Amino acid sequence: QALYSGMEPRLFEESQEYTNYDARRWEEFWTSQGNFQPKEIDHALIDGDMDDLGDVVPSDESRVKILGATISKPDEIMHGMKLGWEGWHQQLELWIKKGFLSKLVDELLKKDFIVSLSADHGNLESVGIGKVNQGVWAKTRGQRIRKYSEPDLRDKTAEELSGTTHSGFLNREDEFMLYPKGRGAFVAKDDVVVTHGGPSLDELLVPWIVIKGKDQEI
Repeated sequence: QALYSGMEPRLFEESQEYTNYDARRWEEFWTSQGNFQPKEIDHALIDGDMDDLGDVVPSDESRVKILGATISKPDEIMHGMKLGWEGWHQQLELWIKKGFLSKLVDELLKKDFIVSLSADHGNLESVGIGKVNQGVWAKTRGQRIRKYSEPDLRDKTAEELSGTTHSGFLNREDEFMLYPKGRGAFVAKDDVVVTHGGPSLDELLVPWIVIKGKDQEI
């Protein structure tokens, strides 16, 4: 939502926990610039298979000038990965070789779009420090973060599970965070996963790549 809206997350606190606001944020941002109408703005949520090209690339009759696309395949590969970064990179390379991404960029450049590629988060190869089975104790039960509504619940978990920390990180008034130290994850001990959600640089940094035709200006 931050990427599509240009807003800091604290400015849309009511929808932070949802994933279906991308199209709305995208349209709100571009209409607020004053130069575009809603009919000129589009957004597509797709897997990233060749069959999805028709849902993204505007037709010749389309008036779309601003296009956003959320491609879920790399994230789906990551969340199902049990072989660490090496396995994730191999599967990602296999997906790229199938040609969807290059074909999408080519088709958009042919239609005079300037193409920007980015991501909504980075990722980290993490090693399990142990699962935490607490049911409704935690508001959010991620592999790299757990959120609690009461500091006592968080502190009790920290005492019971070594290798966690909460000092030095921002807490909201109604949320108290607990993180695994270093490259740890809240999964079975010594399991290797590729995940995200914590405060490491690997998870926070994303690429920003701009591709344009030789006669286009940014």
